Amino acid sequence: MVVLAAAALAVGGLSLLWASIPQFDPSGWLLWGRGLLGFGFRTSVYPSWKPLPGLMSAPLALTGGAAPALWLVIVRAAVVVLAVAVFRVARRWGGTAGGLFALAGLAFVPRLVETAAWGDAEPLVAALVVGAVERHLAGRPRQALVLLGLASLGRPEAWALLALYAAWLARREPPARRAVALVVASVPVLWFGGDWIGSGDPFHGSVLAKLAVGPNGTPDSSVLVSAVLGYAVDAASPVWLGVALLALAPFARARRGALVLLAAVLIWMAAVVFQAAQGYPIEARFLIPAGVLVCVLAGAGLGALLGRIAPRPRRVVTALAVAAVAVSAVAERPGLAGEIERVDAYELGAEQLDRAVAAADALGVLAHCHVTTWHPYQARLAWDLDRSTTATSLPRAVGVAFERPGVVDGRLLRFLDGQGDRVRVTRSRLPIPGPWTMLRLDSEPDGSGDVRCRASFR
Repeated sequence: MVVLAAAALAVGGLSLLWASIPQFDPSGWLLWGRGLLGFGFRTSVYPSWKPLPGLMSAPLALTGGAAPALWLVIVRAAVVVLAVAVFRVARRWGGTAGGLFALAGLAFVPRLVETAAWGDAEPLVAALVVGAVERHLAGRPRQALVLLGLASLGRPEAWALLALYAAWLARREPPARRAVALVVASVPVLWFGGDWIGSGDPFHGSVLAKLAVGPNGTPDSSVLVSAVLGYAVDAASPVWLGVALLALAPFARARRGALVLLAAVLIWMAAVVFQAAQGYPIEARFLIPAGVLVCVLAGAGLGALLGRIAPRPRRVVTALAVAAVAVSAVAERPGLAGEIERVDAYELGAEQLDRAVAAADALGVLAHCHVTTWHPYQARLAWDLDRSTTATSLPRAVGVAFERPGVVDGRLLRFLDGQGDRVRVTRSRLPIPGPWTMLRLDSEPDGSGDVRCRASFR
């Protein structure tokens, strides 16, 4: 276990050579930790409160400026642990070939690479869920319960799985009931208690999540089902072929366990659809843990088939079969290249914004001004300026806005439309490195802060 942790952290550290800047949500989570040490813990603005990243952000805040890189190292190390757990579980049901098939199948999971690169919580949650399966199969149900409890602190879709497993464990092992009660009770306490402390409303995260859906509101049921099915289809035919082989073929080992795991996949997908029907957003990354479980089933099924055809397959046969699945994954997942491109584009934009903000701050024009930018970079901007996302979320009549070329900032445009001619917008002539430009928003000052901001440009 120590060797695995060290190797995973080493891989996570090396991954920083590719991308080293977390996206909006992780940057906002890290601000929670910094807020506990400085300007105050607030969950009143995006990102919405989640206990798992919130608890992790507190100790990371002690590392100062290293926190973003360390967060990414942890999330990407979790992906390595995830891969090992996927291999172990699939190997139990489909042999070594099954474990290798499952690993190759991870390339089919939409948004896994992108979310791991950006530091989102879903890869970490997926590692916890598959780890819980592995611990259960290893005869450690209490460890499995704890891992499911942690997963439930990262994604609400895991709540149903935790409830079902907790009920099973409490019935099977009465001495474990105290532990079961503690784990289950901690989930709502941390979800709603943390938001209550940070915003004054235990359900404020729910409000923020629904606001993210936009003005069109909740899509109808056909759209929700299509979205989930679209994610499933994007996983490509070899994956679902493997699932069918394991769940239905009479020669498959541990078929009952496979069916339980398949039920867990369907429960997770149903939870995503149910939440979306209640007005919450639906995104492909929410389905990553389900997609990873599908890979486990698929790998085990394909491994069982290979074992049936060739009871003692040569290594070269296994290698060729796994390579075929891996090549198919790349060929049938054109979105993989798009994920890499989006990560590269965000990384470049964030690096350029960091330089522009540093230059403007060195000139003394940001200290007394409200500063905002395009939404995906607002949390990064807040991190750079040591402010909360509250201070960078929306423009004001007197302040500064950083603009990225080729991007239409809808929030800024709506604000200016609402202000009419009262707010003047000019491009700053200060020596700020491009391609980001600094816009100066100016009107009649409403307070001393606005006066100081205006004075900083003189």
